[in-house]
Amino acid sequence: MSQATCPQCHAPYTPGQRFCPNCGKQISSTGEGVIPTVAASNSSLPPTMAANSNEGLPPTMAAGSNPNLPPVGNSNPNLPPTMAAEDPANHQQPYSQYASGAYTPPPPPSYNGYPGGTPTPNDPYAPPPPPGPGMYSMPPIPPKKKNSLPWIIGAVVVVLVLAVCGGSLYGITQLFPKKSTDNKTQTTTDNNNNGDNSNDTATKSVTLTNLAISYATDQITFTSIEQADQFPDDTYTKTYSYEKKSNFVRIHMKEKQEGGRSAYFSYSSAFSLILPDKTTIKALNASEFSGPKEGEQRENWVDFETKKPVDLNSLVLRLGTAEEAQMEFPLKSNADLSEYLPKQADLNKAFNYGPMKWTLNTAIQRYDAPGSQAKKGKVFVIVSLTASNPSSSDFWGYDYIRLKSGDTTAAPEYTSDDDDLNDLSAGASNVKGTLIFQVPPSDTYTLVFASGKNLSGTNVTFSIK
Repeated sequence: MSQATCPQCHAPYTPGQRFCPNCGKQISSTGEGVIPTVAASNSSLPPTMAANSNEGLPPTMAAGSNPNLPPVGNSNPNLPPTMAAEDPANHQQPYSQYASGAYTPPPPPSYNGYPGGTPTPNDPYAPPPPPGPGMYSMPPIPPKKKNSLPWIIGAVVVVLVLAVCGGSLYGITQLFPKKSTDNKTQTTTDNNNNGDNSNDTATKSVTLTNLAISYATDQITFTSIEQADQFPDDTYTKTYSYEKKSNFVRIHMKEKQEGGRSAYFSYSSAFSLILPDKTTIKALNASEFSGPKEGEQRENWVDFETKKPVDLNSLVLRLGTAEEAQMEFPLKSNADLSEYLPKQADLNKAFNYGPMKWTLNTAIQRYDAPGSQAKKGKVFVIVSLTASNPSSSDFWGYDYIRLKSGDTTAAPEYTSDDDDLNDLSAGASNVKGTLIFQVPPSDTYTLVFASGKNLSGTNVTFSIK
């Protein structure tokens, strides 16, 4: 005899049951054979643990044999046993119909609607199941048609940008024209180029010969002049504007410090260039920072900014600051610099100073002394003396000689070499010394020897022509 099963979940049930013990589906409308769940005959056990008098029913549907206990199940016979309410008095939950192990739940139904059979649960690429009865499936969405209009607009924008950039690049190349490599340096002399080069942008140079002068005992020999819109070894001459607005003149020279002392002058302060229109400009830069050291020989250049090309044969150089004795001369070969050259007088003039015999050997007038330039309105006068002391007494003197020029009387400069002349011991002979004075220039000068104890003063007048 086959066992009856639920038409919905196929779970077995006992004939006469009204509801399926597994899914709760109503099986019979009469409810025959349904035995109410009652408490177990053992009153000491809770109602939910009462023994089941019907072996075929789950524990939750067992009828209670103890009449003193209320039924555990729902008193409403129309509800399935699995929906029995909790006993409010004992707060006990009914046992599940699976707790008794009366039957084994059937396996889940097979979904034969999948193409090719039941898919593997772990297969991520399995197609979705087809819709079941009463279910609605969305129709497939057709692919969206691509719009080519944005691509056309983008292409037009790219073409316009390229056109604008191309025009800009052309404009920039016109603003910064490439320099021609055909502009070669033009070398001339001061005898064959007397024209105005103000409209000529080509680099030009002028060679100088026999042009030398001494500034702060720095013997300077000028060798050439050149001009250009910039010089690669001088960053001060580089321009960064759209149009060329500057021109620079460079003076090349050789230097030798002959004064026995270092010169610490600044080229930007001591060098000035006078242009043909009488404009005066200071030096912009120099290859060397300051004047040469004692005994140093070197080559050097000094740059000036002239704004526009100038006639290199019409330039005048001024040496010296505003506080110094300045020297101006044309930058030309064989220029007349006699006004600024040292003047020397060989005197060999003998005289007595007390018991001592002296000789004024030479006197030199010049604009500079060792390492320095004379102050404005003055010159250096350098005298060479020889002294002998034939007496039996030692002579000791200090700061006892002066030089008078007009109304000015000056003491020797600290650079004088007169230590031996300050201490003439008895019997000393041919003691030499050099005194340096800074005074206004004059036709005649007077050496003044001061008087002292048992010593009469004396004056020696001389001229330097």
